[in-house]
Amino acid sequence: FTCFEESEKSDLKIANFADVQLCYSSAKNGEYVANLGNTANAPLALRNHLSFCKENDVDVILMNGDIVNNAIEKYYEYYTEIFESVYGTDESKYPEVIWNMGNHEWWDINEKHDSGSVAMFNRYANIGSDTLVKRSAVKYQYDGVSPLPTYYKVVEGVPFLVISGDNSPGSISTPLRIEIESWLEEISELDWVKNGGAIYVLYHYALNTSMTTGQGKGNGADTIDSIF
Repeated sequence: FTCFEESEKSDLKIANFADVQLCYSSAKNGEYVANLGNTANAPLALRNHLSFCKENDVDVILMNGDIVNNAIEKYYEYYTEIFESVYGTDESKYPEVIWNMGNHEWWDINEKHDSGSVAMFNRYANIGSDTLVKRSAVKYQYDGVSPLPTYYKVVEGVPFLVISGDNSPGSISTPLRIEIESWLEEISELDWVKNGGAIYVLYHYALNTSMTTGQGKGNGADTIDSIF
């Protein structure tokens, strides 16, 4: 889906997109082909979304999880190929693209946690841009090295809090919760927030207060509700 917002209090144009689930499938001739089955239109949907963003001079694109179907390099490369087909290769002309980790990015081809998934996601999500303010110090439990992709950025004074959780169900451990709570104290002191501006929060899963009435909610839904 695509949601588009233009705030009355900011010049930022923000678009939100999720659940592309780009992938390749093994064909009979040994080659790989793009999405098949119920995600057959995923490449077209992503390209249309990005084209819409470019045509409308969107400043911030929120990619809220499941951009790829599994933690496989080829799938991320396919995303890059589609993105560059729309925006080109001159990064100075790119909008701010903020990625959140959905359940699919954690998984190997068998939908099990992959030890290299977080490191791969962090690399393609380009979390460490100039707009990054805080990044989680909590490490991914299956490699013990990669910081979890929970972080916050400030773009032209507007805060974006990305909560990816600790694992594919979106669980939020105590250390991660403490970080998020401390960040919200900082975010609440921004002029934008003090003047009534929104805090944009990305979490891939349904919350208790969502229109799904909790169906498919993440394991961290109760924690997020409690924090806020």
